[in-house]
Amino acid sequence: MLRADDAWNRGADPLPVLDEARAAYAQAIAVAPGQGFAYANLGSMLVRRCTYMLARGEDPRPSGREAEQPLRQGLERMPGATWLRGLLGTVHVIQARFELDHGRDPGAELTRALEELRAALEKNPQDAEMWLQLGRAKAIEARWNEQRGAPRAGALEEVATSLEKAITLSPDEPEYRLEAGLFYRHQAARKPREGGDAGPWLQRGLELAEQVLQARPDWPVAQALRASLRLEWADTASPEEANHWRRLALEELAQALQRNPNLSHEWSGVLTAARRPGAAPEP
Repeated sequence: MLRADDAWNRGADPLPVLDEARAAYAQAIAVAPGQGFAYANLGSMLVRRCTYMLARGEDPRPSGREAEQPLRQGLERMPGATWLRGLLGTVHVIQARFELDHGRDPGAELTRALEELRAALEKNPQDAEMWLQLGRAKAIEARWNEQRGAPRAGALEEVATSLEKAITLSPDEPEYRLEAGLFYRHQAARKPREGGDAGPWLQRGLELAEQVLQARPDWPVAQALRASLRLEWADTASPEEANHWRRLALEELAQALQRNPNLSHEWSGVLTAARRPGAAPEP
């Protein structure tokens, strides 16, 4: 998995690395079909594949459906491995996000995601990854309800609580701070359009982005996050300061995309929009 992540962060294709891992796990299953770890590893690899495909704008659902069987086979052999239920929930979080991004009803996937994640957390409430995934699921649910014209009071605060819980449980994991920062960035972008105050969301997002970059200074996606938050910050500053922050942000975002072209699907639109005269960043 580390080799695949390294390839992704360098802008290379991580899928060949995952294909090598798939072959190794399949061989391990053939040698010892009664052992659960090889099934768990295979399922985890397929979940990772889903994550990459979603980030590239590709359909993760075939890999997600494929992941379910080995994860359940792993659970059958290791019934105490509650983190496997969490991985099943993660599959449905990813698929719910894909459905919503394409204008379809994510309700069925969300229901399954929340069921699996809550069951996993009931057994192990100290699992930071499951809190992260619960936050992601609740963010999708909140976005869907808003699109249907049925926002629920306190929903966004629940998302923030879940994401912050993940950080509290695993403070040395920069990915959790990154995910929370992405959520705060989206809220900071939309609050002014709704007549709300973006300040607290923006401040917390920038704080998290800086913390992530202290831990991983060369991480392109963290640089893209900070740049996008600086673009939002520029809209609240004086004209002189706004020009300064906007220039820094555009340079940093362009460099992040150049260093990791895999980010293009999610971030190139932000850069294009910000370069338009008088344009506000995309949410």
